[in-house]
Amino acid sequence: HDRGVPVGMIESAEGAEDFADFALWTAWFSHTDRPNADHSYTNEWPYAPGAGNDATGSAMIWSVIAMVLLVGAAGAAILLYKSVKLPEPSAEGISVPEPGDVSVFPSQRAALRFIPIAAGLFLAQVLLGGLLAHFYIERAGFFGIERIFGVHILQL
Repeated sequence: HDRGVPVGMIESAEGAEDFADFALWTAWFSHTDRPNADHSYTNEWPYAPGAGNDATGSAMIWSVIAMVLLVGAAGAAILLYKSVKLPEPSAEGISVPEPGDVSVFPSQRAALRFIPIAAGLFLAQVLLGGLLAHFYIERAGFFGIERIFGVHILQL
């Protein structure tokens, strides 16, 4: 199978029934119109014109209102922050050394080697998460990566 749930991923009849119930419920929930309304319970999300899911006017209006309020609130917060004069702490008698004049402790030097490791692990998490999300949609069309390792290795 190029798409969907691969053969053998669901191991029991009960698991298959649970998955079928979930798929049926989410499909019904995202496409069935609300009572006395012309849009679904999810406001026609996900957007899929072929399935009849188009963004409703009220969803678009409220999205614009939310964005205007977000930007306006951020602007008001910045304006409020800039309008208040906060007293500066006294710095008399304090000398701040230059970065080159500060000695580094051995524990700080030892911790430095973990920064690239943390960055590498974060990058691996992002890339493998994207690959896993892609595998749920299309299993056999991602530059042949599925031949190197399958979806099961990503679910560990």
